[in-house]
Amino acid sequence: MFKTAHKTTHSRSGVASVEFAVVAPVVVIIFLGSISAMAQISLRRNLQVVAYSAATEVSDASNTIPTVKSHFEDFADEIGVRNVNISISLHEDRIYLVEATATQAGNNPIPSFGSSDSLTARCYVYR
Repeated sequence: MFKTAHKTTHSRSGVASVEFAVVAPVVVIIFLGSISAMAQISLRRNLQVVAYSAATEVSDASNTIPTVKSHFEDFADEIGVRNVNISISLHEDRIYLVEATATQAGNNPIPSFGSSDSLTARCYVYR
């Protein structure tokens, strides 16, 4: 009787290790994916703030376009958005399109290999 109980206990000794080896990579991938998704959401929100703020300044006719671009590229850097490019162009008669674009690679805490995707926020303004 003691011999069979000992065999049963001994034969199940590696089950927890196998379960951990199967579950751990999945948990790590989910964790890193959620960090990456939250960074992308934060980047999109910050780009929208930059584009809207720049559009507000463009609507004032006393401001020049190059001044607004340089000011809000610095503003984007201050709020943590790196490598931002602000584009201000005439869309229609007195309607301007303000675009703030940044690459995900420079703004994501987890480096994405081989990806050069960028996010763009757009805002139209009447001047």
